[in-house]
Amino acid sequence: MGTKRQNTAKPHVISYIRFSHPKQLKGKSLERQIELGEQWAAQKDLTIDKTTFRDLGVSAFHGANSKAGALGAFLQQVDDGRIPLGSILLVESLDRISREDVTDALQLFIAIVKKGIKVVTLSDGHEYDESNINNAGQLMYSLTIFSRANEESAIKSIRVKDVWNRRRTEARKSGKLIFGRVPAWLKVENGKLKVIPERAAIVREIFRLSIDGYGTFAIAQKINAKHQNFSGRVIRDKTTGKPRKITHFSNATLHDMLTNRAVLGEFQPRELKRVHGKNTFINSGDPIKDYYPAIISEKEFYLCQKRLHERRKGGGAVINTERINIFKGICHDMDGYPLYQVWSGPKRKRAYVSAKKSLGLGPVPTIPADEFDGAILFRLGGLFIAAEKKRSNTDIIEATEARITEIGEKIKAIKRKVVNDDIQIDALVEAMSELDEERKSLTAKVHVLRAEDANRITAVPTSNSPTRCSSAAASRFDVPVNLFDLRKPMRAKLLIRRVVEEYGDYPRKRTDRKGDPR
Repeated sequence: MGTKRQNTAKPHVISYIRFSHPKQLKGKSLERQIELGEQWAAQKDLTIDKTTFRDLGVSAFHGANSKAGALGAFLQQVDDGRIPLGSILLVESLDRISREDVTDALQLFIAIVKKGIKVVTLSDGHEYDESNINNAGQLMYSLTIFSRANEESAIKSIRVKDVWNRRRTEARKSGKLIFGRVPAWLKVENGKLKVIPERAAIVREIFRLSIDGYGTFAIAQKINAKHQNFSGRVIRDKTTGKPRKITHFSNATLHDMLTNRAVLGEFQPRELKRVHGKNTFINSGDPIKDYYPAIISEKEFYLCQKRLHERRKGGGAVINTERINIFKGICHDMDGYPLYQVWSGPKRKRAYVSAKKSLGLGPVPTIPADEFDGAILFRLGGLFIAAEKKRSNTDIIEATEARITEIGEKIKAIKRKVVNDDIQIDALVEAMSELDEERKSLTAKVHVLRAEDANRITAVPTSNSPTRCSSAAASRFDVPVNLFDLRKPMRAKLLIRRVVEEYGDYPRKRTDRKGDPR
């Protein structure tokens, strides 16, 4: 045991304020608790400490306030000696401290008093300290309050869950809106959902750019130059502290939009559950199809998921969307080191250089990028045409493969549930069986589409066949215009990669971070 802290002439008076929901800020709860504390302090000729502990919008039903909230911080300061022995803790009522099960609530309450803190409940004027905590009447009174608080919270929790269960059931049966909040490209008009055309057009443009190979960073640059964020999200300004609407699309906002199945018309109901001691929203049942008006086709959605997956593997934000290395990850030198893009010379012209230069592996020549691009595209011209003809089903195949990947992830999630959770095994096995059958069907469909592509042409044209691009440098090689447009570099990258996947076989050598292609 450490040395006891000495009592001060006048005790420290500390106010603890709590309410469960942020909406209560609009009411009188905060104002009432502050006034009660000030009135008590004035009557006792004491001053409330400037350091006030507040858990605003924090529930005490599961002890969040004492474990990770302001009450927990108060207890830590008591243990550290920063709050002296004999200090007074003002609370409106004991249920502000805890609404947990009676045994847990009483244990917390007694622990506070045993630390040398006097607890004063302002609503009834009771004072609890080490001198009276063992009084049977005091204990019974506190037990009654804790029991009533826990029962009220438990009943409220059951009622709220029942309301939301009925709403979810009604939504599945009739498509009735669960609540008024809908995706930002929709609006509720006379109880029905309507598409906002101009916003839906922006969403479609975002998906188109993603399918063309742009990452969220590059998409944000393009979209923010023309449009404002229409989500209506509000954040607190770091400088002024005042709430303000978000006016731009961030990477995270765009990623959420690109993976949001609401664009397909689906709605995924969720419910609040305790998971590992925390309140967590989890999916409740299968998504409800045709709940919203669809604005993106399934083919577009899954093709977009394929592109996102490809970028996770290839990675890297594109800073300048007009000066992209269209051969990134494809072109290597004779030793297998990747070529990356640099800006060379006094005029800062675009060029390629081997990763060996970054690794200090001898002298490495700098290759002018415009001339290199034009020459390579000219030599690959026939292959572009062949790849486009031979793989006319590519978009459908890639979208289907993305759906197969999604099904695989769902099956893995079900297996984890079977292993980790106490749930109905039969229902999960049935769901897993249905998903597996769908996966097999889609896989067979992919095989058929690939076979169709393989039979579409029997010979690969020579590399002397003309290609088309809009590059000024490529014109030096007498390359006509239109088929391959370098003003759309991300689309160009996809087409080149498609050709390489179809016909290419090239060496690769792993390098350290300095040697990664840019």
